[in-house]
Amino acid sequence: MLENTNITLSDIAALAGGVTVPAVANWRKRFDDFPPEVDKQGRTPLFNKDAVVEWLTANNKLGAPNDQLQAVMWALADMMRNTSSSSAEFLSLIVEPDAPHENIPSDTREEFTRSYNSLVEQHGERPVFDTFLPIVSRAAGRKFAEHDTHPELLRLLTALSDTPEHATIYDPCVGMGSALEAIATPTSTLYGQDINQNAAKVAAKRFTLHGYNNTVTAGDSIATDNFPDVVADRVFTAPPLGLQLHERHIDRHDPRWTVEIPNARQSDSAFIQIVLAHMNEHGKAIVHLSNSTLFTRNEIREYLVRNNLLDAVISLPSGAIANTNITSCLLILDRTRPLSTPTRQTPTLFVDLLDNQPKGLATSYVDELIDIWNNWDHRDHQHPNTVAATLSQIAENEFDLTPTRYVAAATYDWPRGLPWSNDEPDDTAEHDLNRIADDFRRISETINTPVFEQFPQSPDTTTLQLRDLPLTVIRGTAPPKQQTGNVITPILIADAQPVWERIEPPHSSDVEKQTAIRSDIVVALSAADNANRVAIVTDEWQGYDLSRDVIILRAPNNEVPVIIASYLYFWLMTPAWQHHLELHTRGFMNNLSRKDLMHFDIPITDVGTQVAVSRALEQAMQHNVQLNSTLNALQQLTHTHRELVMEHAAANIMRGIQ
Repeated sequence: MLENTNITLSDIAALAGGVTVPAVANWRKRFDDFPPEVDKQGRTPLFNKDAVVEWLTANNKLGAPNDQLQAVMWALADMMRNTSSSSAEFLSLIVEPDAPHENIPSDTREEFTRSYNSLVEQHGERPVFDTFLPIVSRAAGRKFAEHDTHPELLRLLTALSDTPEHATIYDPCVGMGSALEAIATPTSTLYGQDINQNAAKVAAKRFTLHGYNNTVTAGDSIATDNFPDVVADRVFTAPPLGLQLHERHIDRHDPRWTVEIPNARQSDSAFIQIVLAHMNEHGKAIVHLSNSTLFTRNEIREYLVRNNLLDAVISLPSGAIANTNITSCLLILDRTRPLSTPTRQTPTLFVDLLDNQPKGLATSYVDELIDIWNNWDHRDHQHPNTVAATLSQIAENEFDLTPTRYVAAATYDWPRGLPWSNDEPDDTAEHDLNRIADDFRRISETINTPVFEQFPQSPDTTTLQLRDLPLTVIRGTAPPKQQTGNVITPILIADAQPVWERIEPPHSSDVEKQTAIRSDIVVALSAADNANRVAIVTDEWQGYDLSRDVIILRAPNNEVPVIIASYLYFWLMTPAWQHHLELHTRGFMNNLSRKDLMHFDIPITDVGTQVAVSRALEQAMQHNVQLNSTLNALQQLTHTHRELVMEHAAANIMRGIQ
């Protein structure tokens, strides 16, 4: 390619900073002084490289070196996409050029290697490698992006970590190493382990090119600790979503399991314990997890709080985890937190900005999080979307670490009598408790009122069962051992956030396709929680396989559909659906048979009414989410008020005795 004396129109486009080949062909026709063709490679015309560079320079069309590099890299990425080989194999070709790489066609391998090495000679290995990594991730889509980290999240991690010079840093799920490098300083020593061998090799290559003292190995961090003697100043990990453990691979005598021995569904607990095992006495850690960790597996949460290890919990919007619409969180652990005293408990900071920020991990969102963190002094925090909660407050909430629970309580319109002084009349407390009870009752009634009462059924409305509708039903086939990566599992469905906007189906009529496509409804046939077993496929999940306990319901995509996907989706999130589940699920995992699923009744009316109902349901569900947060706050507020009433009564009794 570009190292040859004679080059193609594609090479000229790259030299011009990545313009299209038709643009270069147009220059050739329009400009009489464009360098003439000097040879052919088959039917492809060739041009003298020096003459082309001279012409581009004279006409102010020569791209900047970085633009040229980007253009050639995208050409290499296109080469990757045009073969059956994965992006991981091409990355391994860069890391280990002398390895066999039998899955890459020999002619493609030779051309790719020759072009890459030529770029390295021109620009140096580090800039070429650094340019190629993000391009390969984007070109590969979901296939490899799970091993990399959102750039705005990297910026946040850098601010949160506050890493000292000469620090030792460890990551048991290092991926391609971007997050570990984000929290490092030039003098850091890096240790990483990853179950994906190619990702581990890429991370090691990255760290070496960037001048870090590093040791990166491949292996399952839960089954085998490759660094048992490493105690680090900083630890970071972002475990894979929905990971199910094989209990036979878990050593019950592993010294890292100091809180609990993880079972098949406790991968998050396992990774938190791995993090704790590798933190030194002055260590700090950041753990990036899905939100389900905040309200499940109580033992590990209680351990973190009671042992003064949990410094902060920060809510992150969808998009922080690559290629998913799942919201997530950061747990910040710190062994140097100020100790609590008999008169003052060291609080934990809870941050939830999700209601006040644009969708996605925007720059403004990260800027505000960094500002909040820089002002955190382990005392009462005054930012309107944060709460500094004490051990007692967290214990009252049964160690639920969901930031919304605490932030909603803090932003509630508190009654006028809180707190009471001993000389206030007793009816103040009674007044406030009555007001809270009224609010509680009103909100509960609002949440429980079926929105469908707003839509009286027309004479044309017919109630049909799912089995009677023209739906394509697809049962998943992926076995449990493959329930990691790009597979929709009940755990992934349970962690999914509701999708409010209507999702339009793709134009393709390929209804026999066995993988998920946009607007598919996925239903978990087994789930720990009946409330979270339905999700709709957005672009993030398109192309995913299904585990055996997941079913797709695909609405028809034609000009006059009987049922639209959004209408079906919202009906499967109603009290009627919950009642159906209560009648037909059984066993510890609430197993639902396909037969019972397909007997669910749905009123079918014209498409226009379906759209109207969907929009009303969308608004009602969003409103209910806000109301539930307020309801939780009211429950906590009632408890607090009753304690104050008792203290007030006790004080009056003591005054009477005295």
